[in-house]
Amino acid sequence: MSKHRHRPGRTKSGSRSARDGGLATAKRPVWALALRFAGILAGALLLVLGSIRTYGWLSLQRAKRHLATSLGVQDLVAAPPRGGKDTTGPAVLSALAALQAREEQLVTLAELATLPPGEAMTREQRERARQVVEAHAGTLDALSPIPGRPVSRLGLWERLEPEEEGKLEAGLLLLAQLSEVEGRLACEMGDPGRFVHSLAVLGGLATGLELEDQSQPVLVGVMVEHLQHLLLARGIVTGTADGMPVSSLEATLGTADLRLAYRRTLGAQVVRLETLRSPLSWSPVGLRSWLADAVFFDLRLAEAVDELARQAGEIDRSRLAALAASVSMPEIGSIAAAGVLDLPGRIQVALASRSMARAALRLRRLAVEQGAYPRELAGAPEALAALSSIGVGVVLEHGEDGSARLRVPGADEALRSLGDDAGYLTLLTWELPPVGHPKP
Repeated sequence: MSKHRHRPGRTKSGSRSARDGGLATAKRPVWALALRFAGILAGALLLVLGSIRTYGWLSLQRAKRHLATSLGVQDLVAAPPRGGKDTTGPAVLSALAALQAREEQLVTLAELATLPPGEAMTREQRERARQVVEAHAGTLDALSPIPGRPVSRLGLWERLEPEEEGKLEAGLLLLAQLSEVEGRLACEMGDPGRFVHSLAVLGGLATGLELEDQSQPVLVGVMVEHLQHLLLARGIVTGTADGMPVSSLEATLGTADLRLAYRRTLGAQVVRLETLRSPLSWSPVGLRSWLADAVFFDLRLAEAVDELARQAGEIDRSRLAALAASVSMPEIGSIAAAGVLDLPGRIQVALASRSMARAALRLRRLAVEQGAYPRELAGAPEALAALSSIGVGVVLEHGEDGSARLRVPGADEALRSLGDDAGYLTLLTWELPPVGHPKP
């Protein structure tokens, strides 16, 4: 018999251990596989999300370059700095602070400031205008330094709360209407100095607004500029402008590059859109929105920037051609007019009105010197040069009494079919009175 006998108990114990170890070995790969699968899935998800974010970032850079090309600049255009204490800005702020208008005065201002240039004030209107101007003498005094100061960006829209925007716009338009009504009174009284002063105040206010990088102040600036053109046209009709050099009158007209102003508003929109990005910090409550922004924000922003690039071309698409075409096709008049109610359209109309203002002044001076208006625009080379940038036909019509009319045929008629306030009215028709016999 062998010295080393077999021990059954030990053999059974060893078999049990081996069996348990085999079971454990069989269970471990299941958990490991699950963990490995979860890791692979998480990695794949991160790879996909990271790829989307990278694609979005690349798309955003491409869209920004495309927008810069569409705007005609290498970098997105920034607004000029806000003016200092010796510029027009503080005068406007002081006038806004001094402005206190009752409701009945608002109605009077809106009515008188938008009177057609060929329409004289009645005695009752003149008295109401005088009362309003006297009631707001302090506000007008606050605006009086504007003609002698460099024009600057007002900066009133910086850190402006949305609910305050309407109040600010209304206040600025009231300032413009006050200055326009004061200038009209100067025309009624034959005071060319005060007339030119009001023109300069309106020009400084309009330009300060048109230097902003947001569309709303630029639009308000265009509306103020329209009021200035109404006043200038009234001065020509009454003969008040005859006593001033053409260069002095032209110097009061708006100087802001409105096409650049429009492009600047588009560039500034990109900056404002980027501020909507969620901050890097997050909480479990806002994880979903944070993740959506972190991954998809650049992609959505790229789409918005591409749309802005498309809008950049709108400023160069002529809207006045459709207005001119409405003469032969009256049925499209209101449709053509509606096409100029957006900011690019209003800017094109304002630029055309500027050119016609210069041409009207030169035609009037030529008529005063020669005793009559030329039969054709070709007989007034300086006036013709001022009209060269309009891009549509402008005609010079003559009245039997020696008067003349410079206009884009059908344009004002089509636009007035949409409304009669300062936002819709334009001045693409300039009345020129008979030499030596200005209208009352």
